[in-house]
This record gives sequence, C-alpha cells and structure tokens, in this order.
Amino acid sequence: MEKSKLYESFYILKSNLTDEELKKAILDLKRKFDDLSMGVKKFEELGIKNLAYEVMHYKKGYFINVEFRATEPEVLELERYCRIKDVILKYCILKKYNRRTK
Repeated sequence: MEKSKLYESFYILKSNLTDEELKKAILDLKRKFDDLSMGVKKFEELGIKNLAYEVMHYKKGYFINVEFRATEPEVLELERYCRIKDVILKYCILKKYNRRTK
C-alpha cells in the first residue's frame, strides 16, 4: 500500500462564471476530492483576483487553495480531472515537505 503524502494545490477558475456555475464548479471540485478519498485539511476560497498575465484571454480568475493528503495515483487522477474541466484555467499541485529539526 502506498503511503499518502501532504500536498497543497491552487486552482484558478474562469472569472466570467455565473454564481450558479461557480457554486457548481466548486462543488464538483470538492466532490472529486471526496470521490478520491483524499484527506482534505484545508479548502479555502480566495475569491476573484487579478492574474499576473492573461490566461486564455482572462485577466481575472477565481482562486481556490486546497491542502490535502493523497497517494501519487490519486494526485495523477486529480491532474487528469483538472485538464479536462473547462472551467479551470490553471492549476498547480505541490508536494509539501516537512522540515525536521535535529
């Protein structure tokens, strides 16, 4: 059995979504974490922010930050999900390392 590791991820959703579409997109993302049985430690909606540069002709995006525990196959499945969802402009999944002091 593979050991789960701690990850942090960022998602940028399209800024032109209606309130209903945005709620559905967020709910779908939360549901994906539940379906993969990932231990979500933090799910933080940061709201609409300006992008540093245009992404697919968008200057603003709705930012979400998630901290979770998962195995590598679960992370690969999450990346596949992000690539096929058209409401997600950008995403980044980072492995967090624990700094141990001696």
